[in-house]
Amino acid sequence: MCTLGDLLETSLDVPETILEEEPSPTDAEPSVGKHIPLRSINAVAAHVPSIESARSKITSEMESMVLEGLAQVASH
Repeated sequence: MCTLGDLLETSLDVPETILEEEPSPTDAEPSVGKHIPLRSINAVAAHVPSIESARSKITSEMESMVLEGLAQVASH
């Protein structure tokens, strides 16, 4: 049996009011499991075009390196 102040142990004799307690809708902290899309944040949204441009450049350079590597392996 655990005491009411013992938070590290769980027991079946915990009062139901604690088990059924839900956060009120006025809580300031976001709930776990919900996320905010990065593109909806103004500080991130301003950089989206440069991020997409860099992603495209990196992708094309990596594709070129892979093709060159495959061509070298195939020639040996």
